[in-house]
Amino acid sequence: MENTTVETAKPNRTTLTKRDELAKFIKENKYVIIKVSATWCKPCKSISDLVEQCFDKLIGAKMIYVDADVGFDIYSKLKIRQIPTLYSYIDGKPMDVVVGANNDEIVDLFVKLAGHMYN
Repeated sequence: MENTTVETAKPNRTTLTKRDELAKFIKENKYVIIKVSATWCKPCKSISDLVEQCFDKLIGAKMIYVDADVGFDIYSKLKIRQIPTLYSYIDGKPMDVVVGANNDEIVDLFVKLAGHMYN
């Protein structure tokens, strides 16, 4: 099987394309954020800086990037209906989801995850 994991330039961030890689990654990491987007998606681009800033404040979390066009296997597994979509997972279990580019909801997702991480 071909490995499609791509390490990004920033620490604690990985791009995945296959559902089995996703399942393994979520199982192996306690705190995970999944960001599903596409290069052509304007709302995805509009939240990109906010997501990165919020994630940079989480020490010990990991982020998975899924491009909806390249990572369709994950896209279909997660039953994504709209992008951007963000998920948070704790101990392999989905905790929160944000669909769309609502900045307040995105910040709230990160605040909730931080609350679990640091309490």
